Amino acid sequence: MNAPAVFKIDRFLVSCEEDDVPLNWALFFYLLWLYNPDEFFPVKISAIRSVAEKCGFKIKEGAFNKEALHQIYDFVTKVKDTLAEYHARDLLDAQAFIWSCHSEMRLFVKSCEESGLDVQECNDIERRAL
Repeated sequence: MNAPAVFKIDRFLVSCEEDDVPLNWALFFYLLWLYNPDEFFPVKISAIRSVAEKCGFKIKEGAFNKEALHQIYDFVTKVKDTLAEYHARDLLDAQAFIWSCHSEMRLFVKSCEESGLDVQECNDIERRAL
């Protein structure tokens, strides 16, 4: 995450803490996205975490926290950079790609389960496919 973005986010977090404004992942990212859609993006935290985990990237578990926030931005930025050759324009493009991956992963597991395979067999098939 670039320095101006970090500064804006840190200032926003301090303001919320001072005013006792409870934040969750969805609200936080949605507000930032409305504030500056070129620099921020909406997040479904479960989708980000599941795809990041499949890519070997760890995002801190739990409720909204600053450490996980920075890990999310690092991961999404790496996805955007990786997709640059496919003309990903911004972090929103990267988030859309992550969401698509998450949706496909869920469909894959569902089809495995419907085929009567257990969770470990699905994971083995998925690992070989990656």
